[in-house]
Amino acid sequence: MILAISLAVAVWIVTGVRLPTRRHSTVGDDEATFTELVAMALTAGHGFPGAVSLAADAGGGDVADRAIRALRRDTPDAPAVFAVARHARLTGAPIGESIAALAHRQRAEQLEAIQASIRKLPVRLVVPLALLILPGTVLLALTPVVLGAIERFAI
Repeated sequence: MILAISLAVAVWIVTGVRLPTRRHSTVGDDEATFTELVAMALTAGHGFPGAVSLAADAGGGDVADRAIRALRRDTPDAPAVFAVARHARLTGAPIGESIAALAHRQRAEQLEAIQASIRKLPVRLVVPLALLILPGTVLLALTPVVLGAIERFAI
């Protein structure tokens, strides 16, 4: 029994399957959510700096910190919303619609990444399934039969 548990833990570690952990994050850690908040504030009539400030105050987190730094000075790690706003200003495109389109693209990319990880999951679970669940199922199915045969034939 101890050998089986040790083997199971070793397989779990080697295959890289991780238990889901609860992540205590803020809204601002997600760039797509931050972009959506900026787009909503722009739709409500705020200017771009005010919309970014409101989104940063509402969200917090890494993306909000980078956005506040980018408002103060031009930084290379500014969220993508700044590049879209700069492009909209240069071309005369509506900034709110441009940022809403960016948020939509970011959500689509997130969904695609999640779906890709979901597609990989069955492959990663084959080894734990084969080494943990199937032997237990076989034991549960065959133990009563073997014990009955031993009893019946008095072996």
